[in-house]
Amino acid sequence: MLIAVLKLPDQFWLGKAYETRITMSKNYKDMSNAQPLNKAKTLANLAKNVSEKTICYVLITCEKPNANGSMNVDLVFEGDKNLASHLIQSAKSAFEK
Repeated sequence: MLIAVLKLPDQFWLGKAYETRITMSKNYKDMSNAQPLNKAKTLANLAKNVSEKTICYVLITCEKPNANGSMNVDLVFEGDKNLASHLIQSAKSAFEK
């Protein structure tokens, strides 16, 4: 299992949201045939899950791996940093079950 720990410096502050990009260097060549997601469906899912009551969200996306097997990963979150971190840790726990 690959875990990426991100420390977000203040220069990534973009209004209300933080944004950063990392490159995962593990060999992901076996995912080179993965198909891109349907953008309209993805945006509809996001709209459905972010409501007027939402106080924090974390969005992690990745691109297809390059020829070397490296993959760009983007992380954006809006809301309290500590709460965003808790959301990531809770999600990690859900995947480990």
